[in-house]
Amino acid sequence: MAASKDKDPSLKDKNELTTAWCDESTRLLLDKYEQYLPLIGPMKRFKCKKSMWIQISNDILTELNIVRSSTQCENRYKTILKRKMQSVRSNQQSGAKRTRVDFEEELNKIKAIDDSLEPEVMQGPGKIIEKQQENIAMDPKVTKSQKAPKKMSISETLLRIQKDKEKKRERRHTEKLDILRSFMRIFSNDTIDSNRDSTDNDTIDLHQDSTTDNDTIDLNQDSSSD
Repeated sequence: MAASKDKDPSLKDKNELTTAWCDESTRLLLDKYEQYLPLIGPMKRFKCKKSMWIQISNDILTELNIVRSSTQCENRYKTILKRKMQSVRSNQQSGAKRTRVDFEEELNKIKAIDDSLEPEVMQGPGKIIEKQQENIAMDPKVTKSQKAPKKMSISETLLRIQKDKEKKRERRHTEKLDILRSFMRIFSNDTIDSNRDSTDNDTIDLHQDSTTDNDTIDLNQDSSSD
C-alpha cells in the first residue's frame, strides 16, 4: 500500500520542469527578449509586447520542450529586473557586501538597446537617490518622447491659478466690449434710419406745398380771366 502512495519520480521531475524556472530557460527568455525587442512597433513583426511574449512562450516550448505561458514569461522577466534592482541598491550602500547580479551579462545586452531596462541609481551625499523609469520604450501606443507629468510646487501652482484668473478676466472684458460694440452698431443704424425717414417726410411736405401753391396760382388766373 505504501508503494502505491509514492509519486512517480518522472512525474515529479516533469512538474518541477514546468513550474520552476531554471537558468537555461531564463537565459533563453532573455536572449529572445533582446532579439525581439527591436521588432516591436507599427509596421514591424510585433505590434505590441503582448505578441512578443506569446512568441517567446512558443520558443521556449519548441527549443526546450518546457510549457510557459506568455504571462509567466513576462512575470519571470519582471522578477529578474526586480532582483537586479535590489542587488544594485545593496551594492550602492557603503560597507555592504557586494551582491551578485543574476544574469548580468544577458541584462547588459538588453540594456544596450533599451536604456529604460532598469531604474537609474545615483549615490548622493549620505543617501541613495533612485530615479524610477517606466519601461515604455517600445510600446506602440506610448512614444519615448512622452514623459510623466512633472509635479508642480506650491508657488508654481499659485502662479498657474493666477494666470488662469487673468485669462478669464481678459476674456470677460473682451466679451463685454463685443457686446458694447454690437449695441453701438445697432443704435447707429437706428439713428441713420430715423434721419432718413425724417428727410423723406420733409421732401413729401415740400412737394405738397408746391402742389398747393400751383393750385392757388391756377385759381387766381381763372378768376382774372373771368
